[in-house]
Amino acid sequence: VRLKVDISIGIATSDGGSVSISELYRKSDTASFFAKEQFGSKAVIYDVFLSSKIIRRAAVESQLSVALKNNLIEIAFQPQVDIDTKQVTGFEALARWTDTGLGVISPDEFVRIAEESSLIDRFDRFVVAKSLELASVWLGNKRRISVNVSARSAVSSEFCAFLLEKIAHQQLNPDQVEVEITETALIANWEACRENLEGLRRAGVRIVLDDFGI
Repeated sequence: VRLKVDISIGIATSDGGSVSISELYRKSDTASFFAKEQFGSKAVIYDVFLSSKIIRRAAVESQLSVALKNNLIEIAFQPQVDIDTKQVTGFEALARWTDTGLGVISPDEFVRIAEESSLIDRFDRFVVAKSLELASVWLGNKRRISVNVSARSAVSSEFCAFLLEKIAHQQLNPDQVEVEITETALIANWEACRENLEGLRRAGVRIVLDDFGI
């Protein structure tokens, strides 16, 4: 068996011994964190820019927890149109967030931070519950609602049970609900995902691959 191993290295330097050992360790640890976020073997040297990114990340994570608790994440609905008939067949639920202190925060940023922290389960449950609740008022019985689900939720049987519970609670047909997951989730966690996804499909929920081909 041949294994390919990637190495992530964080580097911090001291100018003439003016920085303590503990401070050097903290800075190199920060640099290694960002090295691990990149694909393949990487070495990252600490600088002030990395420090500001750490501060920003901590602020977003902290405020995201507050936003979830206080129902401050908004849901936008993007229509899905049949090219042949020009009819709207469904809507994709998209999380949007504007914080009073941080301003408008991109979903690329806050979703990634949720996925990398302990917030992703709360975040996915919040988005599913709010999207289905809002859509149930005007969706009708012929259109679908599509929600994005993280890889960590896709491997959770508890989350899948939660999803089916919310569908029933909002009196939607399961075949009106699409779950979008990335193909990366399937590749990395196939055995864990398979049973959950098969259970959702048996219940009537549609499974859609997001970012297919990446």
